[in-house]
Amino acid sequence: KLDAVKAEIASLYPKVSLQCIVNDAQHVQVENIVEAVQGKELRILVNNVGMSQSHSLLENMPEEEIREIVLVNALFPALLTKGLLPAMRQ
Repeated sequence: KLDAVKAEIASLYPKVSLQCIVNDAQHVQVENIVEAVQGKELRILVNNVGMSQSHSLLENMPEEEIREIVLVNALFPALLTKGLLPAMRQ
């Protein structure tokens, strides 16, 4: 699906260079993404990470499940944005 969206955007904006970087947000490692954009002009970041593991109420979720969801849905995007801001400000 990611490749299809990339192809669609490329067809609409043929002069724009696109790069898809797939990463495991559960391990909160943004360094490889930051390295991949070194020296490139970064203008748009599409961060489509997000998860929910349970259909139960928060009060019924185990603490470890809550931690994992917050890690992926909040910490990873914040650290990724922080790491990429220098490239976006060029």
